[in-house]
Amino acid sequence: MQADGSRARQEAGRGAGRRAGFTLIELLLVMSLLGLLLGAGVGLLAGMDLESDTAPERVRAALSAMQGAALAEQLPAHARLSVDRRSLAIDLPRARRSWHFEAAGEGLALSGAKLTEDGFLGRALDLEAAPLDGRAELDLAGRAELGTASGFALRFQLRLSGAEGGEIATCGEGLSLRLDSEGRLVAMLAARRVGEASAAAAGAGSWTVQSEPGLLERGRWQRLTLLADGRHLELWLDGVRAASLALELDTAAARLQLPEGSLRLGGRPRPFPGQIDELTLYAYESADPLDLPQRVDWPADGPAQLSFGPDGILEQARTRPLVLALRLPGGLERPLILTSRGIADG
Repeated sequence: MQADGSRARQEAGRGAGRRAGFTLIELLLVMSLLGLLLGAGVGLLAGMDLESDTAPERVRAALSAMQGAALAEQLPAHARLSVDRRSLAIDLPRARRSWHFEAAGEGLALSGAKLTEDGFLGRALDLEAAPLDGRAELDLAGRAELGTASGFALRFQLRLSGAEGGEIATCGEGLSLRLDSEGRLVAMLAARRVGEASAAAAGAGSWTVQSEPGLLERGRWQRLTLLADGRHLELWLDGVRAASLALELDTAAARLQLPEGSLRLGGRPRPFPGQIDELTLYAYESADPLDLPQRVDWPADGPAQLSFGPDGILEQARTRPLVLALRLPGGLERPLILTSRGIADG
């Protein structure tokens, strides 16, 4: 019995050794196969041009970001192709300063004008309180970044109370917005030469745009936007374009006269006969440029500029889809289809 038990234990030990040896050989074989597979994988990755392969997705992401910014701020967003067609420069609107006119101070100084309780939201600025020279000064000091912006916008709520026209907003000699005696909204914008002081420089250019008369309804709050985005000078009233003028600006020699120092609301020769509330100053700021990989080409027939409107629709695709067929290595093309409904892969 003991001999049988001893033999059984020996056989069990030899079996365990055989199982252990087989497992070790199997492990070595698996490791060898993994080494071969990993070596091939590294070689495959080294041969892939991931930057070129992902270029269409990055272009689509940039365009989607532009569309989102335009919708969020309800202002246009722009992209322009570089001269060598190797990168996209993107300009997006960003809110820089807001005033709610709840109290004087903190950048708001009143002179004749008063704060009224029946504003659009809470209190509002009442310019009609002093019909000859009622005004308010909004301090823009410390907004040095506006000097490098490619454009700007002013948006606010206003309510017409009186029957005459008057000054709505003024910033030095470079910007004015008023309601004329016939009920037209009139905006004037000047450019200054690059490197000169804030005063408008002679010969740098100035533009005036005006709406049709009678757009303001007495006694009702309306949202007015003055847009100077570097491409157009426009007036928007309650989300509808009321006036537009293309800007011909040599950006290498001149720059839009952006609000800096102080912005005056109302004032001589006669203030706007009404109230203003919820004013926001926007600046157009440049995002990081989107560089195309060396082996990816912008389509030869593709537009050099792309603009999303305040409604988020690409201006070049309002009437028919725009196809951007990016050329990839090996003669391949990856089309992006831009429509009034969005962006899709071709």
